[in-house]
Amino acid sequence: MEKDFNDEKFSKSVHNSISKKVGNEYYQKIFSKYDVDKDRKLENIPIWKFLEIITFVELVNFYDFYTKEYNLVDQNRDVYILRDIAKLRNAVAHNTCILS
Repeated sequence: MEKDFNDEKFSKSVHNSISKKVGNEYYQKIFSKYDVDKDRKLENIPIWKFLEIITFVELVNFYDFYTKEYNLVDQNRDVYILRDIAKLRNAVAHNTCILS
């Protein structure tokens, strides 16, 4: 499954997002343990650490990938709700008028 997720189009954005966080002291403890050859690519990272690093939108994309990979049709419907929640969260966080 890891290889398939890495081949997905949003995988690039996840890697870019993780690369940007490398300099942050908080994430440095996580990176130092799983960035084996110091190339900013994490190897064999546990899922709980991965979820701590990624953004909410990246989590929704991962959930979408997972439900499609394992043919979880009922759970895949939740992706649309999660995407709307992400849009609402971004609108609120950036002080955007929600009603219009």
